[in-house]
Amino acid sequence: MLTLIMAALLVSYSMYTMLGTDSYLFVTLPFVCFGLFRHYHIVYDTEMRKYPHTLFTDVPSLLNIGLWTIVTMFLLYDGPAIVTNTFL
Repeated sequence: MLTLIMAALLVSYSMYTMLGTDSYLFVTLPFVCFGLFRHYHIVYDTEMRKYPHTLFTDVPSLLNIGLWTIVTMFLLYDGPAIVTNTFL
């Protein structure tokens, strides 16, 4: 059941990023994939599932969320236009 939900989440997010109004958001897809599989790994494959607070102290997950936020804000607030005008 969880595998089906993960697949549906990945498909819907990828469709949203590629078919939405801001087509550059597909760049954030690797962050979402990593975050989803990291959460699955923590909850189901390690002993950390007994301690829910480990999700909030996991350094790779926090770094992933931070990078996703930075990249998303850059892309949403006219980042591609800045890069295009600078290098072309």
